[in-house]
Amino acid sequence: MVVGGLMLLGACDTPSSGPSFETETGLNTPVVVNKTFTLLGGPESQNEPLIDTTTSQFDSLFTVAASDQSLSIEEDVSSFDIGSLDQALDEATEGVGADTSIAETVIQGNDLATQEVNANYREENGRPDPTPSSEEGPLPVADTTLSFPPGLLAIPDYEIANIDADTVRRGTLTDEPTYSGPDYTGPVNEIAFTLSNNNPSSSPLEGSDGEAPAITIRDRNGKDIGTAQFASAINPGNEAEATADVEGGTIGEDSQLVLDVSGSDDTDALNLELSPLRYKQATVAGINDVEVTASDTASTRGGNGGAEFEGIETRDGTLELALTNNLQFPVDITSLSLENNQGTALPDTFEVLGVSESAQSIPPDESRTFEVNLEGRGIASVVDVAVQGGLANSHMADTLTAAAEDNIDVSVGGDLTIGAMFFWPDGETVQAGGTFDFEQDRISFDRPGDFMELDAGTLALDNLVSEPTVAFDSFVLSFPDIRGDDYGLGDSLTVEFS
Repeated sequence: MVVGGLMLLGACDTPSSGPSFETETGLNTPVVVNKTFTLLGGPESQNEPLIDTTTSQFDSLFTVAASDQSLSIEEDVSSFDIGSLDQALDEATEGVGADTSIAETVIQGNDLATQEVNANYREENGRPDPTPSSEEGPLPVADTTLSFPPGLLAIPDYEIANIDADTVRRGTLTDEPTYSGPDYTGPVNEIAFTLSNNNPSSSPLEGSDGEAPAITIRDRNGKDIGTAQFASAINPGNEAEATADVEGGTIGEDSQLVLDVSGSDDTDALNLELSPLRYKQATVAGINDVEVTASDTASTRGGNGGAEFEGIETRDGTLELALTNNLQFPVDITSLSLENNQGTALPDTFEVLGVSESAQSIPPDESRTFEVNLEGRGIASVVDVAVQGGLANSHMADTLTAAAEDNIDVSVGGDLTIGAMFFWPDGETVQAGGTFDFEQDRISFDRPGDFMELDAGTLALDNLVSEPTVAFDSFVLSFPDIRGDDYGLGDSLTVEFS
């Protein structure tokens, strides 16, 4: 191979000895070694040249052209005794090395160092127990339409809304024909009618069709919700009973009794007996007082992790406590408290939770949110939630409505840093990651793909401490950026203890 070059000079003399050409060249290798050396030069060069052009080897290197006195260089590369370029680079990078160390607390920043807690507690008014049975009568039979006796309806006892009022304006009943509970078992949502033909000399009491009489209950919208059909005409001096099923209907002081009875006079009478009624919703009037109370337990374990913690003593964090009024009237919350449940398996020295808040009036379907500083508090896996309040002064109406699905909702959520955690181990995997810097000696990693190959080296793991009081079945350290041949992501250096 022949390398050709051309150089123009301003003199005509032919040099009598080999000239000294100096070139300063920087190499960028994958290791990015910033080292300057002389490729061509002589004894007076600042750096020892890789190729000394002043030796006799280069005496015949130059040729002067007769036409323009230009100086040209022609020589076979094979005649240059420059050695191996690899050898030259090895010499240039000799002594380059790196030392580093890492001292990290690997537990911080992993799933055990921080924990998410959340709890949701919702207590509904629920379907109250059946109200006591009641009776009314005698009512006159001569009229074909009677108002429903308002005093028959008793005020239901809901779970969270304890209502003290004068009357039930109207109530919507459940669809249940029977009920079974600790205090009562039997039929519900029925009205039994007793029709008496008290005049011995009168004609039988019949229906408009000449057959048996009937009594229909009609709601405020004119809808028939139940009919009591007697079995036959009622002869003079006799009485008969018939029952109307009113489950699912709405009855109240604006309901009507429609009598299909002919042949009656002023001596005849009608008596009513209500079975126990079970309400889905009731509107009451003449309100004296309303107490709102709700209390229960809620789990604070958040997420789907393997650890089932029994309690967490927090280092810091914030708990958001939201209270939502899903009742149909405004409520003044006088007390909202969260306390750790005493049934948890925690030591006596466990920190208390002790959250107590109060709020002004919360209108229906609105929420109030509180932020609780968790520093120095303990949160058990089960907490007791208690809410107390009453009807807000902003409620100016004389009536209010309560329904079974109405509720008070308390939600708790937040992220916290763990000071101490009491939990039942269930195959936890502790994972941590971090970076550490090289103490670089003539090495500069300037681009993401830069790397260096090591001929030899030692990775020393000194003072490796596991502070948790439980033992790990295995412990693996991996270094994704220290890789074996072929240097892929799967070739990470891994150290395993078991």
